[in-house]
Amino acid sequence: MERRIPIAVLALISLVALWVIVKFLRLWIWARITNVGISFFDLINMRFLKVDPKPVVLSKILLQKCGCPEIANEDLISHAIVGGRVMAVAEAFVKARRDGVEVDWKALCAIDREGRNVAEYVERLARR
Repeated sequence: MERRIPIAVLALISLVALWVIVKFLRLWIWARITNVGISFFDLINMRFLKVDPKPVVLSKILLQKCGCPEIANEDLISHAIVGGRVMAVAEAFVKARRDGVEVDWKALCAIDREGRNVAEYVERLARR
């Protein structure tokens, strides 16, 4: 009877570890292949911070591919923590760069937190 308790605990720990690996493996592979600097432990940490890691990883990949690597992972995560739409801000930032509009990441995050549409804001700036 005493041997079954450690085996049951080991089985439970193994199942939890397997669940964590399966849950984050695809995102971690995407981040690793694109070399965006998001580790497996960063993905787990985002989950503990109650942040969906998928938009953060996809936004970082988009920013990296479009030549905007200066946006730190912490900036993306902090915007997601406060309920911001990380992917919308990243897309607007990339569009602004492509249109030649100088815009600050933190300014776009502030606009998004106010509830305004960042894509429309960038379009207005590009028309000027």
